[in-house]
Amino acid sequence: MSDKPRDDDGRLLLGLWQATMDASAMRAAAEMARLLSLDLHALFVEDEALITMASLPFAREIRLTTQTWSKLSSEDIEAQMHVAALRAQRLVNEAAKAVGIASAFEIVRGDPAACIATVCRASDILVVTERGRPSLPAGAALPREAQEASAHSILLLPERPAARRGSIVAVPADARDPALDTACALAAATGEDLVILLAPGTTPEAAREAVDRARAAGLEQQRIATRLVHGEEALGWFATMTGLRERLIVIGGTSPLAAFASRLVAVRNVPVLLTRA
Repeated sequence: MSDKPRDDDGRLLLGLWQATMDASAMRAAAEMARLLSLDLHALFVEDEALITMASLPFAREIRLTTQTWSKLSSEDIEAQMHVAALRAQRLVNEAAKAVGIASAFEIVRGDPAACIATVCRASDILVVTERGRPSLPAGAALPREAQEASAHSILLLPERPAARRGSIVAVPADARDPALDTACALAAATGEDLVILLAPGTTPEAAREAVDRARAAGLEQQRIATRLVHGEEALGWFATMTGLRERLIVIGGTSPLAAFASRLVAVRNVPVLLTRA
């Protein structure tokens, strides 16, 4: 485990359960924590509903090696969760050590979404991975653990994020959205260019204000680009991103694109940070 995390600062909160993240996704989360100057706090949740279900007399599982059904017990599930927790803790420690950040690992039991919501601090950023989920259709709600912590900023990670350099893309709801400040800070920290996607109807004055804020954050003019989105629907936003090679997308919580964040992660295969004011 890395140095002891600070108690009073925000954290990148990583919710884990039996289907834990692979090493590449864990490393991506740790790198994001470093870029955001946050500690990494992993919360492994033993799903109480699954343990209860396994204790029912009719619970069965199929063994892949023999293709036969066998009785399922809560003891078996708890043992599997214990093994998964040990593996997850090892991955967290290795990822945090590799990028030089502090980390913590905690095991709790209960409903995953409720546990995440209870542990989240106001200053935390919640990590939600797409591992083990079908891609959500356009306009679909965020995963339940994200909904339970909707007052917090959320980092959506692809199942297997591509390790690459590229622009930081900002999608602010308007020129004064705090999401733009976050994107500017990340662009400055990574040395990447900043691309600002401006909503339909953005005035030239608002566009200039957005660029001025990026320059005030320390970015040179030649590292800042703006694109005006054509069309109110998600298709217009996606079409605007054609030809972009991005590293991260930062979206303001009230931006029209926020509702399509999960689909954006699947299509672009890059992390998406949904910021809350």
